[in-house]
Amino acid sequence: MADIHLQIPSGASANVPMKKGDNLYIKVTGDCNWCFSDPNSVFSPELLPAGTYYAQNPPVETGPYQAEKTGSVPINAVPPDEVCSPTGGPILTAHSILITS
Repeated sequence: MADIHLQIPSGASANVPMKKGDNLYIKVTGDCNWCFSDPNSVFSPELLPAGTYYAQNPPVETGPYQAEKTGSVPINAVPPDEVCSPTGGPILTAHSILITS
């Protein structure tokens, strides 16, 4: 079991490898939107649900979040006026699909 400390937004885009029993600590050092996905169900969704979070008035440290399974967790952070994708960089353009019959 290891303690993994992740600082965001520096090192903003990361694919964090976790082993079962590892503890993840997230320290936010600047206003940002940060998001992550959990494709391998590493964390309990009740403990750390995948999604987008807004951090304001940092520094803030959260955790520990204990890994229930081994796997990688993609994490990304962008400035507060941008929308992030957990698997790679900011989403710069909004897209919509219109379906008509």
